[in-house]
Amino acid sequence: MRTSVEHLAGRFGAPPSELGLTILAAGPVEGLAANTLLLGATFPSGATVGHLAVYPGESSLPQAPLVYQSMTSTGTAPAGTALLDRVFAVELAEVLTVSGPVAGTRAEVYDATGALLTTVPLVQGAGAGVLPPQKPAQVRVLDDSGAPVVMAPVTQPGE
Repeated sequence: MRTSVEHLAGRFGAPPSELGLTILAAGPVEGLAANTLLLGATFPSGATVGHLAVYPGESSLPQAPLVYQSMTSTGTAPAGTALLDRVFAVELAEVLTVSGPVAGTRAEVYDATGALLTTVPLVQGAGAGVLPPQKPAQVRVLDDSGAPVVMAPVTQPGE
């Protein structure tokens, strides 16, 4: 987490105490020897940004691929949308990390043609899952009953 905080502080030239940091999603990625950390920041202006790190984790899978630490930030949203009201769906290092409404229990991941690629289990609206080789374009977050809660584009590294 320290590396993510230092990266955000350095990128935006603000001390960590002014970033209004919130952990949006964190934990191991099932089926991959990796962990994910999605950190959100709210600036004094009210603008918000997400920062994702995927780093090596322990796995009980003997042949699980190792993911090296990778980081990316989302686009900065102007003041007006609170951090916890934003939907983050960020692709990085074969992992999709999602943070959205707490009612979300599952995220369906679609490609640009609308074909379903995979689903990602969510706990209180947050989670991460391994992506297939196809490029994800959009996620649809569903609640316990399977009803759609929200749709959002997937942020690719560097966006």
